[in-house]
Amino acid sequence: MTTCMGLFFAAVLAIAGCGQAPTSSASVATGSASASAASSSSAPATSATMADYLYEHYSDFDKFNEGIQSGTAIPESLRLIASGEFDGYVYDKDVIVATWNELCAIKIDLNNPSKKESDAGGFTFDFDSGKEVIPFPFLTNKYADFNTGELFSVQNPDEVQALYDETAELAKKNMPKAGTELVEHNGAYLWDANGDGILEHMWLDFNNNGDEAPSGYSIRLFNSNLDVSGYLDNTNKIEKVELREDASGAYVVLTTNTGQHTVRLAGNELEVK
Repeated sequence: MTTCMGLFFAAVLAIAGCGQAPTSSASVATGSASASAASSSSAPATSATMADYLYEHYSDFDKFNEGIQSGTAIPESLRLIASGEFDGYVYDKDVIVATWNELCAIKIDLNNPSKKESDAGGFTFDFDSGKEVIPFPFLTNKYADFNTGELFSVQNPDEVQALYDETAELAKKNMPKAGTELVEHNGAYLWDANGDGILEHMWLDFNNNGDEAPSGYSIRLFNSNLDVSGYLDNTNKIEKVELREDASGAYVVLTTNTGQHTVRLAGNELEVK
């Protein structure tokens, strides 16, 4: 990498403003330490870090951060979502730690918020532990947007833009590719069903009908702009989920106990054959 994130791979836990691996949560220069310093001052600083804000509004932020700094509980994934334009994932643990630390250290002005007028240009870095998600949300590269109706100016927008560009580039490389087997991610299989660059989540839920009727799987394909369902009859075990592509676009092949079945988005319907 040629931008600031590249520097973090040499010293992942020594990121500007976030300190080194702590022996306790209080030693991290994020929420608990900096928030205490701010509260002891008679005149609050005009800027704080994103970690300061999240520490005050997420009860488990300190624990989440401590797990990252110690390396004992690094999130499973970093998801980048950009206003219906992009949705992708990064799984490299070094990248996840480095990006978390740099986002924690980004300075924002909490004392002079502006009113939010539009969602245009919003994007979010979501860190997912498999049990909870902590977001770092922005409206363009200029404002932190915590979904309160207020925007907080970012001190260095170029830093935010560099992080977005680098993360997006890595996430694009991790997009599921035709001819590969899809791996379950938090209960769902991710693939771009309509070719718009946004990953849909596909859930496969087994319906055990006992002796009353053949068992099968309910299939749901979902994202913020799409929600369609289908059903796979007479099947009680899915052995493999593979992404393929032809002239009509991407589709999924399910290898089951009864053979192979295809799942494809056809217009606004889920086609299961």
